[in-house]
Parts: sequence; structure tokens; C-alpha cells
Amino acid sequence: YVVFIFDNPISLPSNQYEIDLENAAKILSTLLLINSLNIFEKIMHLFKYFEFQARFNILNKTMSNAFSDLIHFFILFFFIFLGYVAMNIILFGPHLKAYSTVGRTMQRLGEAML
Repeated sequence: YVVFIFDNPISLPSNQYEIDLENAAKILSTLLLINSLNIFEKIMHLFKYFEFQARFNILNKTMSNAFSDLIHFFILFFFIFLGYVAMNIILFGPHLKAYSTVGRTMQRLGEAML
């Protein structure tokens, strides 16, 4: 039986499996993005229910008063972060795979900030 397996190997079209795995990975990343946006939206819905309690309503009022300042902060933070991304791609991109693309560099720098 062992001789039969080695004498007659199964031939598989390897190039087709690579395409199928890439498609599955794209579908999985899309699904993760949709799920994360859905979770964020549901968390934002929770703030609507906070206004019934006095202490939670203070949080709502504080966030609504600081909304424009928070938006300006995140815009400024994003542009500074993009500068660090460009700097790391230029310095480390040719040498390290983790900094070879914009997406990988943003992920790596995000992990470093945490």
C-alpha cells in the first residue's frame, strides 16, 4: 500500500489553490471590517441610553461639547501619523517586510503605540 502511494502521487493544480486562498483572505478581511464598523455603531447607540441617568448624561454632554476639538485632534494626529508612516517606509521598507507597504507600516506603528 505504501509503495502504491509513492508510485502514484496525486497531482493538484497548485496555482488554483493560491487564488482561492487569496479570495478567501479578501472576504475575511472585508467581513472583519464590516463587523468592526457594526460594533462601533452599536457602541455609539449606547450613548443614546446614557442620557436617562444623570451621571452618564454628564459624559454625553462632555463628549458633545468636546466633539469639534476631538475631530481637530484626530485630523492632526492622522497627518502626523502619516508622516511617521512615510518615514518608516523610506528607512525600513527595503529591509524589513513589516514596513514594506503602507498598510503593514500603519499596522506596525499602531501596534507600537499600544
